[in-house]
Amino acid sequence: MLHLVFDNSEAKNMAMAVTEGDEKNGEEVVTSIQTVAAHLISGLNREQDSRVVVGYLMLLLGWLFEDLDAVNDFLGEGSNTQSLIQAVNHPYPSGDVVQGLCAMLLGVLYEFSTKDSPIPRADLHNILLSRMGRERYIDKMSKLRSDPLIRDFEVTPQKLGNLGSGKLPDVYFDATFVDFLKDNYSRILRSIDRDPGLEISVVSNGIQKGVSRELVDSLRAQLTEKDQALQEAQVRVETIGRQLGQEQADHRRTRETTAMELARIKQVNEGMQRQHDAELRNLQSRVTSLQEEHQKQDEQTRRKTESLVATLEQQHKKQLDEAQRKADAHVAALEQQHKRRLEEVQRDATSRVTALEQELRKQIDQAQEIAKTQAASQLEEHRKQLEQARKTAESDADRVRHRAEADMADLKATISRLEVDLMKAKKTKLQEIQAVREELEEKAREQETLVVKLEANAKQLEKDLRETREKAMQDDMAAKKAEEDRKTTQNELDDLLMVFGDLEEKVAKYKAKLRELGETVSDGEDEDEDSDEEEERDEDDEKDEAKSDDGK
Repeated sequence: MLHLVFDNSEAKNMAMAVTEGDEKNGEEVVTSIQTVAAHLISGLNREQDSRVVVGYLMLLLGWLFEDLDAVNDFLGEGSNTQSLIQAVNHPYPSGDVVQGLCAMLLGVLYEFSTKDSPIPRADLHNILLSRMGRERYIDKMSKLRSDPLIRDFEVTPQKLGNLGSGKLPDVYFDATFVDFLKDNYSRILRSIDRDPGLEISVVSNGIQKGVSRELVDSLRAQLTEKDQALQEAQVRVETIGRQLGQEQADHRRTRETTAMELARIKQVNEGMQRQHDAELRNLQSRVTSLQEEHQKQDEQTRRKTESLVATLEQQHKKQLDEAQRKADAHVAALEQQHKRRLEEVQRDATSRVTALEQELRKQIDQAQEIAKTQAASQLEEHRKQLEQARKTAESDADRVRHRAEADMADLKATISRLEVDLMKAKKTKLQEIQAVREELEEKAREQETLVVKLEANAKQLEKDLRETREKAMQDDMAAKKAEEDRKTTQNELDDLLMVFGDLEEKVAKYKAKLRELGETVSDGEDEDEDSDEEEERDEDDEKDEAKSDDGK
């Protein structure tokens, strides 16, 4: 399995795709890395044969190295990290090999963890320092490197051999893994001292993974700000566009409403004009009818008065004639009576004829005076009645005429008042129409001014949007340039690390040669803490030795 996934990204991805459990049936899905980790933790807890535990550790180290997704998968189960730390802190029956490999696995986990890992890089660093400690980590790694199984792997036979009593041979490691451990020992050893804010850049399948978190956060923040500014500008442009459309629609609706209002006012004005004209015609017709009616009443009154006067004159004439006839008849009767009495008196006494004639004449005169007086009195009374009737008729005619004149004056005053009200209403409506027209014109001018301002704002926003886009492009170019610089720096750093690895390997060879010569050499990491001048001096010595070999 180690040979399948070692330094093979495609095989690692295929292995990670293998899972256990059906999520559709509610079962927990377990990845292949979690399965291997579970077997490892189980072997550590049950103190299983160290060869099995070492096999799991070699597989995980080769699998997780420079694979950020695999590291995140392993860190997804927090108990795995705790079990590894516990194995490093507590003695294990097989000695330093298992503890050293556990410490190395923890170093790989931290080396290739990120800020976005299930256990963030900074938290994992704090856990390692607080629960395991830097000194213990370096100690376990150093003991692993100096263990004979690793140190003398090339010179130790890796085969069954002639072992009796069923004893297993001391075969724990694979040559591929030993080369891997020696090549990356220094890097993993120093990983504990790496700043949590600085993540490792890894190129897998042509895709670079992991960068400086500060640079990523900075570029991501800048990109977010640019995106937000661009979105805000687009939102502002859309908002202004909607406002412009709304204002234009409101302007159109206002103009339509104004036109409808003007048409309605015009219709109302025309209706009021027609109504006033109709009322004026009705009043004029009423005045005409009243005048005609008054003329008819005057004519009827005049005719009635003339008829009444004629009737009274006829009645008075008849009464006068009747009184005259009565007086004549009475006179005739008296004359006959007097004549008879005269004849009687003449027959009775001649002496009394003269007295009787005088008395008769007196009576006749008195009767005539009485008749004349009565006739004159009746005639005067009839004349007074006729004069009173004439005065009454004239008074009624005057009263009717005065009433008609008063009604005519009232009608004329009403007509004048209505004409004044009509003129005032016309003037008021004209003023209102003029005010509405001026207000609408003012609103139209304001709308036009607002449209001009909104268009200017839209142009300014478009200009700002273009500038923002240009600035974003410049920032992207700067980010790309920074990324290229970072890649160059990382390549140089990788070259230096390779040089350091070669130097360490050569130092190890020198130590081995010195041991063969019987010299005492320390197994610590003093060489890692030497100054740059000593490393350069060793490198120069190696170059001189190479030149001497070439000369030979």
